[in-house]
Amino acid sequence: ADVPYSLIEIKSDETIDELAERLVQPFDLAVAPLVRITLIVRSDRSEVIVVDFHHIVMDGGSSSILWREVRDYLAGVVLPPLRIHYGDFAAWQSTPEHQASLADQRQFWRDRFATLPEPLALPYDFRRPAARTNEGDLVSTSLSKQELDALVALSRGQDATLFVTLISSFFVFLSRIGGMDDLVVGVPTSGRVHPDVQDLIGMFVNTVPWRLSVPTEGTFLDFLAKAKELSIEFLSREEYQLESILADLGVRAEPGHNPLFDVMFAYESADNDDFDAGQVRLRARDFGHRTAKMDLTLIATEGDSGLDLTFEYATELFSHDTVQRMADCFATMLRSILREPSRSLRSIEILTPAARTEIVETFNASSHELPPVAGVHELFEEWVR
Repeated sequence: ADVPYSLIEIKSDETIDELAERLVQPFDLAVAPLVRITLIVRSDRSEVIVVDFHHIVMDGGSSSILWREVRDYLAGVVLPPLRIHYGDFAAWQSTPEHQASLADQRQFWRDRFATLPEPLALPYDFRRPAARTNEGDLVSTSLSKQELDALVALSRGQDATLFVTLISSFFVFLSRIGGMDDLVVGVPTSGRVHPDVQDLIGMFVNTVPWRLSVPTEGTFLDFLAKAKELSIEFLSREEYQLESILADLGVRAEPGHNPLFDVMFAYESADNDDFDAGQVRLRARDFGHRTAKMDLTLIATEGDSGLDLTFEYATELFSHDTVQRMADCFATMLRSILREPSRSLRSIEILTPAARTEIVETFNASSHELPPVAGVHELFEEWVR
């Protein structure tokens, strides 16, 4: 079926951030279109295309499919006709037969959350507001290609994926900085469980509530083995929608919180959206990021140059410096695991050298000279004055 969209052309030499600020605007779900395309013509005759769409129309995976098809079209590739459409998938999801097939998944999540965890405690800088504005920002750090390769080798040696190793490390990190052992982290999954929908554009993504208990004893490799087993269980039941889990559990969001979890973890592979077809050249461009629906989201992106670790955070709750320290400490922890993956969980290094110096030398620098007095009573009188 055809999707309504708007297409306008303007002339402007504004920066990408300025264009995004002006062109990316809220949608009214009751009024089409939910896809807006703007062609910006520059004075140097270059052009910028801004595609703004509501998440209900397509997810991140669909965005990659869209640009891949644009590249194929510009290269003269004839796109094959679709065998099914998103509407067919949505209708199939609603059939009684499909709903009945989810009974096992529904029971699994009910059992997994028979008791609800406490909200995760993090080192917040500001008091949580009753109503969130979703204002956010990003901080980043990275591991080198050599370190990424070492993480991949470690994962393979334990018959695990890099995803499982990273999310296990993230749980250990959250447990260390939050002082809690029973944690829930939201993990987005593609939701494309049927082979016929792999190349469809639409909203398929689901969020899995990843619940793990981080033990106080044992080694990282012990925890990784347990996390791997549970990851298989979680992913085999990813088809059951988060909204259904929340409804089954009767979970509602507390003021200023999201229901069930306030932290997410996303694992991605870097896409190369650049394309060159002679007279037509496409280059992907980033623009300023200013939203955060969660308190904290770690986005781990595997690329040719290494592993990028991007922390998206709510600016209402954290300062930039605090999240930068988190990012640096998480990278330090990964390097500590690489040096000795069999070390105990409690001995994994988490502090950067700068953070350790600040704690040991700066925060502990409590000595000071006392005024020349004869006794304690005179010292007290001096203090009162």
